[in-house]
Amino acid sequence: MELTLSKSKIQNMALGILSEIGFRTSSYHEIDSSDELGNKNNQSTLLLLNQVRDKIDSINFNESEMVRRVALQRISDIGKDSSILTNYSFHQMLIKGINIGGKGKESNIKLIDFKNPDNNEFLAVSNIPLNNDGIYTC
Repeated sequence: MELTLSKSKIQNMALGILSEIGFRTSSYHEIDSSDELGNKNNQSTLLLLNQVRDKIDSINFNESEMVRRVALQRISDIGKDSSILTNYSFHQMLIKGINIGGKGKESNIKLIDFKNPDNNEFLAVSNIPLNNDGIYTC
């Protein structure tokens, strides 16, 4: 008996496993990529700005809104380097947070709540349009 695995079967199995461990799953085309004013999220970096902003706010509620918005801007600016540098920079932000300094105070904005893991949300997205070089095309 020959076992044939198609891209679709593998994708569905992977999404099923991720769903079982707590990830939300969605197709790229099902994601609401605009905010309440109809402004598009940063599609060049696949960043869902509204969801990231909301999580930054909930995890870092004790920091000023200005500091939280500077952190969000740094995240949305990250895709301007090569893919390797982008991945490395974003990984560092995820692990260490984003340091924002000013007026004698330095803040560290966390993107992941390591102390309370249930406060985090994970989204696995399928069907992201890529070209043959693996570059996002929308």
